[in-house]
Amino acid sequence: MTNNVINPVDVATKAINGTDKDLAEALGVRPSAVCRWRKNAEIPARRLAAVCALTNLPPHVLSSDFKTKSPHEKEAV
Repeated sequence: MTNNVINPVDVATKAINGTDKDLAEALGVRPSAVCRWRKNAEIPARRLAAVCALTNLPPHVLSSDFKTKSPHEKEAV
């Protein structure tokens, strides 16, 4: 069985066309922090806005805490 989880650090590094080290430098964090994010497959909430700004990606692409509404979902009344 394959793991279909997309690591948000992969998405972020591809968006900047760089490495974990490049991401860390651009965000002003240590490379070990980005390594930890990759291991946990999660960008911490306190860093999410900065990563979104750097990558020009919306939060729902980098965090499962944000969900976009499907065009088929109906508004709750």
